[in-house]
Amino acid sequence: MGKAAEKVVKVMTGGISKYFVTPMGGRQIDVFEEGNRVAHEVKSGRVSASQRIVGQVQKDVWLRDNNLINDIHYDFFRSPITGQQGPTQHLQDILVKNNIKINYIEN
Repeated sequence: MGKAAEKVVKVMTGGISKYFVTPMGGRQIDVFEEGNRVAHEVKSGRVSASQRIVGQVQKDVWLRDNNLINDIHYDFFRSPITGQQGPTQHLQDILVKNNIKINYIEN
């Protein structure tokens, strides 16, 4: 579902995949809207605050704080296998605390 979901967001936004460098390492943005500089991280199913995901959030916040992007959206698709969708409460709290928009996209 991951790449298919990314394709949906690319079509919806006209965005592209884009790579950035941060002090914490590289960050591959799933979908980047070049005109308004919005970064979209596309997720499928239920997503927890793993070390990898928290690292992505930290890099995204750094990119925004350093004016390389204007806004961050985490776009959650429903898993066709589990039927689950969205962040766990812990991840949602992290996203909200960092002023990251949470979008639920139906397949």
